[in-house]
Amino acid sequence: MRWLKPVLGTVALVLFVRYSTVYYHAYELGEFISEEVHKTSSKAVLQERIMKGAEQHNVALTEEDIAITKKGSLLSVELNYRVPVSYLVANHVLDFHAAASGTPQKFAW
Repeated sequence: MRWLKPVLGTVALVLFVRYSTVYYHAYELGEFISEEVHKTSSKAVLQERIMKGAEQHNVALTEEDIAITKKGSLLSVELNYRVPVSYLVANHVLDFHAAASGTPQKFAW
């Protein structure tokens, strides 16, 4: 029974590291979207920036995962995506939702 505590501790550490990195990248992508929605007024440019940002944050997005709506000058973005977390003996899929809305900022130089 002496081996049980180290084994369980190692398993818990591996689970923590795997899940915490996935949640960290999802959080960072949500923050990125919140910033980007204020920087552009074009849906196409915003979608391109989100795709590049997702790549930088190690999140695999498809264009179908992104929903951008525009009402007047207000842009709204919703992401619904899944991230698989795989281990040697099991696979688990996490569902994420991120949303942001805002109007582009006008900068006076």
